[in-house]
Amino acid sequence: MKTLIRSLAMFVILLGISGCEGLRNDAYIEIKLMNNSMDPVHLWVDNTESIDPSNRVNPGLNRTVTVKPLENPATIIVFAGRNGETLTSTSFEANMGAKVKVIFDGYSLSVF
Repeated sequence: MKTLIRSLAMFVILLGISGCEGLRNDAYIEIKLMNNSMDPVHLWVDNTESIDPSNRVNPGLNRTVTVKPLENPATIIVFAGRNGETLTSTSFEANMGAKVKVIFDGYSLSVF
């Protein structure tokens, strides 16, 4: 029983020292990537992904990416691509806890 109590106490101290970043939803940035074009497109976030089948978004659909930034505010770069080539990109700053929409219209990316 003493071991359990000591373990719990150490866990609480560890969370206090680390700032509880692992348990806070506001330590992340949520990015909703939407495809409003007429064709499928790959939408991905720099430094977390690259163009591949897992980030292909069909017309009218979306995908959500959660990023844990190293700094606040963070500069995020989003790409759109097709057939292995980048079509366009955009960058924006966001604070931890932000929920951002990035929409591809077939030509460019817009941030909301």
